[in-house]
Amino acid sequence: MSGYDFNEHMNYIGYAGERVTKAALTEGKKAKDKFDLERAIHSEQKRVEALYAKIGKELYEENKDDPDNKYADIMQSITDSLLTIEDYKEKVREMKEQ
Repeated sequence: MSGYDFNEHMNYIGYAGERVTKAALTEGKKAKDKFDLERAIHSEQKRVEALYAKIGKELYEENKDDPDNKYADIMQSITDSLLTIEDYKEKVREMKEQ
């Protein structure tokens, strides 16, 4: 006989298949964990941006009428933009009435 053992060959194939499956599951879990962390990072970044915006809005509201504040130029730009938005809204209202 040639020394070929069919059962040994099948056992090896089964073993190799198990290793490939385990490796795929491990890599899949790593990919999911990485995705979850990236999503958590993004969520925290959005939270920080919202808090920055909140601070900025409060700073604006508290200091918008003080021409000597450190951010007077920026605050004036915000005020100008808010007035422009109101003008645009009025034009939209007028268009709806026509």
